[in-house]
Amino acid sequence: MADTPDATDAAAPKSGSPWPVVFVAIAGLSALMGFAGIASIWLGSGPPDDGRRLQLAMDQYLQGQPIIAGKIAEQVELGELESELPPEGDSGEPVAEEPADTPEDAAETGDAAAPAVAPETKADARSLRALRAFLIGAGKMALSENATGTAACREIHSDAVPDLKEASEKGFPDGREAEGNRLLGLALLSTGEYAAAADALDQAIERDQTMRRDLLPLLASAQLRLKIGGAQKSLETIKTFLSLPTLSEEQQRQGQLIRTRALLAMARWQDAKAIIDGEFAKFNASDLATQTRLASFRDEFRLLNAQRQIDQTVEDFDLNESMASSAGGATGSSAWTSGRDEDPRIKQAIASRFEPVLVEMNRLQREAEPRIGSQARLLAARAYQLQGDLELAIAQLTSVRQQRPFGAAALVGGIREIELLADQGRGEEVVQTTRYMMHELGSTDRFDSSLITKDEFRKRLSAAIEVLRRKNEFESAIETARSLSPLYSSSESLEEEGQGYLQWAQATLADAAGGEIDRSTFQVARHRYHSAGDAFHQAAKLRFNDPEYLDLLWSAIQAYQQGRHFSRSINMLQDYLRYEQRRRQPRGLIALGRALLAEDRPEEAIDAFETCIVEFERDPLRYDARLMAALASIELANREQRRRRRQNEDSEAVTDIDAIDYVQLAKDFLHANLQDGDLRPDSPAWRDSMYSLGELLYEQITVADLESSDLSDAEKIELYRQNDELLQETIRVLDEAVQRYWPERRAETTAYLLARTHALAARWAATEADDPSLLDAARRTSRQRSEAELLAALEGFAQLRQLYERREEEQPLSARADVILRNCLMSEADTLLEMGRLDEASTAYRAISLRYMNQPPALEAILGQAQCVRKMGRTREADLLIKQALSVLSKIPPEMDSEFDQTTRFDRGGWQRYLQWMDSMAGGTRLGEYRLGVTG
Repeated sequence: MADTPDATDAAAPKSGSPWPVVFVAIAGLSALMGFAGIASIWLGSGPPDDGRRLQLAMDQYLQGQPIIAGKIAEQVELGELESELPPEGDSGEPVAEEPADTPEDAAETGDAAAPAVAPETKADARSLRALRAFLIGAGKMALSENATGTAACREIHSDAVPDLKEASEKGFPDGREAEGNRLLGLALLSTGEYAAAADALDQAIERDQTMRRDLLPLLASAQLRLKIGGAQKSLETIKTFLSLPTLSEEQQRQGQLIRTRALLAMARWQDAKAIIDGEFAKFNASDLATQTRLASFRDEFRLLNAQRQIDQTVEDFDLNESMASSAGGATGSSAWTSGRDEDPRIKQAIASRFEPVLVEMNRLQREAEPRIGSQARLLAARAYQLQGDLELAIAQLTSVRQQRPFGAAALVGGIREIELLADQGRGEEVVQTTRYMMHELGSTDRFDSSLITKDEFRKRLSAAIEVLRRKNEFESAIETARSLSPLYSSSESLEEEGQGYLQWAQATLADAAGGEIDRSTFQVARHRYHSAGDAFHQAAKLRFNDPEYLDLLWSAIQAYQQGRHFSRSINMLQDYLRYEQRRRQPRGLIALGRALLAEDRPEEAIDAFETCIVEFERDPLRYDARLMAALASIELANREQRRRRRQNEDSEAVTDIDAIDYVQLAKDFLHANLQDGDLRPDSPAWRDSMYSLGELLYEQITVADLESSDLSDAEKIELYRQNDELLQETIRVLDEAVQRYWPERRAETTAYLLARTHALAARWAATEADDPSLLDAARRTSRQRSEAELLAALEGFAQLRQLYERREEEQPLSARADVILRNCLMSEADTLLEMGRLDEASTAYRAISLRYMNQPPALEAILGQAQCVRKMGRTREADLLIKQALSVLSKIPPEMDSEFDQTTRFDRGGWQRYLQWMDSMAGGTRLGEYRLGVTG
């Protein structure tokens, strides 16, 4: 809406007026007279106290010297006056028994006037504070009348607002309520606080009806800027104003302008058109050449008529905003797009509607005063934008932004230009435009809110920065965030910068989500997380005493932890837990435990997790705490296992019988989650607990299997029987996890572990079937169980192999998936060999050797194929395969040496010796049996 800045101009002097010089002269003479009077008082009675000085300031105000009064009041320091005084009605002192001093005695002490104004109660002190604030604020408002230009005037008004607000809160001086609210309303209107301004102006009119003629238009202008019901209130207020008798023609036209704006805001196009047509008829009958002010009013109505045509076109053709922000006033909205398909007939119809508007706006740009010309450019830019001519729209907006003086239209043009540029992903231009605007603005007190409020400007600027981030213009978004002073505080700029780095890091990892995140990519993302944490942390330190401190600190903690910078987050977590409300502490305890665990301090981590579990037993995060406590316990169990291994190597080591069973502790934590009736299987905590329990059980079974490698057959059978219950539980948990959560990626890994467990169970059952102490029926049962487990293992490996082969046809596999596929290929072939399906096993091994030609895994596959053909009696073919393995070994490049240990049983030297030995034994019978291993 084409709001003219009449609301703020009411309190600002006209440019080029001689009155400022006159005011300065009068103020100077008054100052001489006023301070001469004050000096005479001081010489007669000594320096006055605070109360007396405020009384002197009030006298100066009543004599028409508000500037002097304000300066005197500023020198009064009341301190903590209320805290030193008794409540109202209680003097706090016993009644004096001595007679009061005579006037002569009082004159000798110089305190004759003090008792009349000195505060005796807290209410009195409050009144003195209110009086002081009122006088200072009124003095500043009077001083603004001498300011040069609206920007300087607005800066003074901004300085006066806190004093006038304080006076309002404590109560304006008796008899000055209307004047105080009038001054407060004017100051608030100038600084863009429209809701508060409307309240203050309304109270001023209510207390003094003689102010209606002057304040009703200002009140209507303020109400028009309210978001809810403002237009209706403004229309009612301006109707009241227009009904006042003896209004001048200029006052009536000003009222009709506001009335038209209100009607346009309510989408009452025909009512607005009727007023505009009526005013045009009056202008046509007037001599505009001799009435320049009348010409200005005519141009204002031409702007409103153009806005009406644009707004009505938007409604008729269902054109919608693409960004949820509106500049208010004539500026319309930010980026607009058609709500319909790109129908050429509709586009032509829209263009025909806008053609006369653009002609009229171009005319206004040439003929009207600069302020109206700037608003005409804004309307032209809006029309171009609605037509899809974005470059022409940007050109118009750039022209408005660069006009002097830098005012309300430049702010609107700049923010709309930034929005359009951001929407097109032109980040560098957004940075340049933002820097230009912040430099021209200079100070937040100079922000002209007549067309767009400061809060709305900030919201739209932040939204534009977010658009840049969504378009992956992260570097430009960060540079823009660094260029927001003075409109944003340092902490706010740092917060925007932190968001930029945070989303940049997340996007860096997301770009690699289809495949494996390589080390260099992760390091880049890690650096950006670190920068995000630094920005959030610095912002938090700047706002230590603000409510936002803890949220910013938490953002810093999360950024550091996402980037694996756990050590930096630990100290911050201590502060966070010290100041955070108790109900939000569980997330801090979990984050602290996670950081401690990452820093290899699992005992302390468990303490943090258990604190969360015990002290916040009803908090949902207790499930995450149990899960993390289980992981910390597993880490301690691994430590204990390594310690015991070293003890076994040291014959003199003493076993600690009181050592904690951390594996059982981890199981307890996980079972607590899985058996908690309040936790559902589809919840992340239940799912991850199921996965973790299955992996923990698998590790236990694997350890038991490794321990049996050096045992006799009888000892192996005994060990297997002791761990049979654990084996069955492992299969059950892994199988349940796969069935519930397939086809999640972690479920794929779990399916592989399940197949490996079935293969292990088959070997255990086969060993037990060879126990001579068993009856034939029991041995037969064990063999049947072994065959069933082998079949289950084969099916598991085959299904996974087929899954990854299909996926590989569509896109390259990640490193993790490639490892699982390789192991599935080898395990499937091994299982076929175990089942005696030699021909199928040989074919499978050959396929592996071809897939991994001249790579370490090919050696294991060739040996497997050799074993199969040897068992089928094809000894010569087996010997040739051994020679082939030697040839393949020589062709494996040296840069792949590190892969030998990762994917095979030997390093390069070990394979060389082993294959040479096998080649030397070619044709012998001692090569008949050798186990193949799956590694990596």
